Amino acid sequence: MNWSMDEATRLAGAPTAQGSHFSCSLSAVLIARVHAFGGDEAVAELLRSAGVQRSVEYLTDITNWISYDEAIALWAMGTRVTRHPRFARAVGEDAARRLIGSPVAALLRSLGSPEAVYRQMATTARKFSLPTQYPSLSTATGSGRTCGIRASAAAPRPASR
Repeated sequence: MNWSMDEATRLAGAPTAQGSHFSCSLSAVLIARVHAFGGDEAVAELLRSAGVQRSVEYLTDITNWISYDEAIALWAMGTRVTRHPRFARAVGEDAARRLIGSPVAALLRSLGSPEAVYRQMATTARKFSLPTQYPSLSTATGSGRTCGIRASAAAPRPASR
């Protein structure tokens, strides 16, 4: 799907169009990857084509938040602007390197192993993520598989305790 904020605007009544769903640590790393590819011009193209109205300064301050739809638009347009076939994976690898000293990284390390993180993801997402559910599909030593499901496509969930 060619997703942009124009599409998100059409769905503005959706629970994912506005809100604070993703930390700007995601957009900061994504923008850094796009900037490394094509400089300020590529970043400007990313924001223009995604239809995101926020400033680069806002999007690179990891204490800020963006909506689900803004995040999806940035991912989709980042892939298009860089023409990188594995853009999402590359951004994930960048995040692991850039955010290693962050409080979130310390929390993840405290869980003990990657598979423990994946096991806890489904539980934690139910408590803190309104637009998306992340069921854990499988975990094994050193690996795990999850699946993000947009709330509008997911079955209603019981209230968490």
